Amino acid sequence: MTNEEFQKLVLEKLTGLEQGQSKLGEGQVKLEQRQAKLEERQGKLEEGQVKLEQRQVKLEERQVKLEKRIDEVESTLTAKIDALDAKVERYGQSQQDDIKGLLTVMDKKLDRISEIQTIQGESINILALRQLQTESELAALKKAL
Repeated sequence: MTNEEFQKLVLEKLTGLEQGQSKLGEGQVKLEQRQAKLEERQGKLEEGQVKLEQRQVKLEERQVKLEKRIDEVESTLTAKIDALDAKVERYGQSQQDDIKGLLTVMDKKLDRISEIQTIQGESINILALRQLQTESELAALKKAL
């Protein structure tokens, strides 16, 4: 191998190395671009995660408020139901008392009606006896005349 051939071979190898180095440089640029894009995506993802965490905190706060509101409503409903039950109980007792009073009055009136009927029956019997007596006296007077 001659000096020229050797130089040619070295030159070819150097050219190959330069091309390889150039490709490596291009590859490194591409990798750096990809890394930049990935870092940008990571930044966006982190921003999204922060926003999601903020939303989650707000949702949890709302949930606490809603649970408190539900407890208040349940408490209010329980109180109102208890009050309504008490009113129904009082109303029912009042109705029972009114019905007992009406039954007592009706019982007294029926007793009075029964008394009146007894008195009227006795009066009718007395009137019937007087009528018989009067008819008998009238018949006796007609015979006597």
